Amino acid sequence: MKLLPNISLLEEYIDDYYSKNWSEKLTYHNLEHVKDVFNASMLYAKIARFSDTDIKIIGASALFHDIDMCNHYYGHELYSANYAAQILPRFGFSEQHILNVKRTILSTCPSAVPCNNMEKLIRDCDLDYIGTDKYIRRCLDLKTEWENFGLFTFTNIGWYEYQLCFISKLKFNTFYVKNVRRKKIVQNIDTLYALIDKERALLSQSSN
Repeated sequence: MKLLPNISLLEEYIDDYYSKNWSEKLTYHNLEHVKDVFNASMLYAKIARFSDTDIKIIGASALFHDIDMCNHYYGHELYSANYAAQILPRFGFSEQHILNVKRTILSTCPSAVPCNNMEKLIRDCDLDYIGTDKYIRRCLDLKTEWENFGLFTFTNIGWYEYQLCFISKLKFNTFYVKNVRRKKIVQNIDTLYALIDKERALLSQSSN
């Protein structure tokens, strides 16, 4: 079974699914996020020299890891894993492949502990944007999404401080992600501090 044709067909399936089934309230967990996670996972899997079979599993996991989020915001990992198990046989995935995909998707749950290198990789790729140029824009998309669902409401300062706290506690699982993204993460942290200072200056001006 060849890797690339199957993954390409899966990408087409995901593109079609998101175009027909997604909610505009999901301003962060959308097709852009899925493609970011997928592209990062393919890049790092090749750097880490995963086998073709494992790359196939990682790619499918990345494409399906949030697919049921429009129906179940919390606990979507289980629903997404089960949805993937229903669809993947159409693309030639064996029962063992599907079991590994399900386990890898479930490892993206925030409370999960990754048990193997594939699971560690997908968890890191789910947060790979933190070390990219699009971080500030995408973290604001997440803020909007949480507000859309009535989960939390932050001031801009509160949000940037929350992000600083989150990043300070974040520990990537894989050397390749740490190595590639380290410099940009530091730059993004500096940008957060600058944005906080800017917001505080604006508040000070408005109070005078």
